[in-house]
Amino acid sequence: MAETMWNGRKNSETSGKVKKPRHVKVAKTPVELGKRAAFKCQYCEKTFSKESIVLRHMCEQRRRFQQKDTPFARFGYEAFIEIQKHVFGKGKPLEVDFRKSDFYLACLRWGHFVVDIHCLDAKQYLGWLLKMNVGIDQWNQDKIYDCWLASYVFSEHLWDGFERSVKSIAEWGEKSNQPYGDYFRKAGTARILTDVRSGAISGWMVFCSDSGCEWMSNLETGDLELVWDFLDAVRWKLQLSKYPEESVSISEICKNAGL
Repeated sequence: MAETMWNGRKNSETSGKVKKPRHVKVAKTPVELGKRAAFKCQYCEKTFSKESIVLRHMCEQRRRFQQKDTPFARFGYEAFIEIQKHVFGKGKPLEVDFRKSDFYLACLRWGHFVVDIHCLDAKQYLGWLLKMNVGIDQWNQDKIYDCWLASYVFSEHLWDGFERSVKSIAEWGEKSNQPYGDYFRKAGTARILTDVRSGAISGWMVFCSDSGCEWMSNLETGDLELVWDFLDAVRWKLQLSKYPEESVSISEICKNAGL
């Protein structure tokens, strides 16, 4: 009789269960914490007296787990993989290794950076950073990115640069309600300078269009200095001479578009 009463009371006490998120795992068999039952967080391994406390608990490792599928965290993980490979000569680490690494915050800052600036080619930029032995604390600096970008616009595939320029000009036309063929005539010097420095407008567009060449020839010295690393006329003359057929094709496209 006493055993029946005890079993009934035990069942009633344990019948209520806290509904928990699917991604949270709590040990089914609680460990002992002094004289009280304790539940362990799977991320930081701290123990708590109640399962409900574990479910509300937000530690650093759990927070990192919850943001692991965000774009900036994925870029950060890719950076960590390359660091382990090129710096330490190790194989591909697991994602959980990244979350527990001392490099996590630095890689995450870089991930935020490439997402925020709409980096033209994050993989190429990362490779350049490692090749140039740039300290990881400098990876998210504008001046470092500009240095890479100024060389990238001369080495990328010419059609990639031109297609990106076409998209940028088309977006300007839609937002300003202007014919996109008038970009170099009506977008304004400040806007065009910014687009060139960000890589949105390539030298292939500037030097293969009549309006682009005219815009550049009318630039004041100070403005020309701002974009010279990206529109070095001597270097672009060499680029055009290396790809004569493609240069003619791009020029014809620009002419037909009113550029």
